[in-house]
Amino acid sequence: LQPEKTVSTRRVCLTFGVFNYLVNLDKLVLKFNMLHTLEKGLFDGLGKVRELQLHKNQIQTIEDKTFDDLEKLEILHLAKNNLSAVSTSWFSKLTKLQTLRLYENQLTSIPEDIFQNLPNLKEIAIMNYKTFQVTYSLL
Repeated sequence: LQPEKTVSTRRVCLTFGVFNYLVNLDKLVLKFNMLHTLEKGLFDGLGKVRELQLHKNQIQTIEDKTFDDLEKLEILHLAKNNLSAVSTSWFSKLTKLQTLRLYENQLTSIPEDIFQNLPNLKEIAIMNYKTFQVTYSLL
C-alpha cells in the first residue's frame, strides 16, 4: 500500500503482527467491526499512521502500551465502544496527538493525568454520558 491509502475491515479477527508490513500506511480505518480487545503489539510497525479510526466497535479492553508504536498519530477515534475506563499509559507515547474522541462509551470519569503527555492536543470529544465526572485540573 502507498501512503494515504486506507485499510477498512468488517467483522474480522485481528491477529498479532497482521499490520507488520504496512510500513507506509497513513490512515487505518477499523470502524464498524466487532473488536473487543486491542492487544499490545497489534499496531507495531505502523509508525507512519496519522489517523486511527476504531469507533463503532465493541472494544472493552485496551492493553497498556497498545498504541506506543504509533508515534506520528494525530487523530485517535475511540468513540461508540464499550470502554468503561481509560488508562494514561494508552496515550503516553502519542505526543503528536491532536484529536481524541472518546464519546459514547461507558466512561464515568477519566484519570486526572490523562492529558499529561499530549502537548499537541487540540480537540477532545467526551459527550453523551448520563453521568460523567470531570476534575477541575483537567480543564
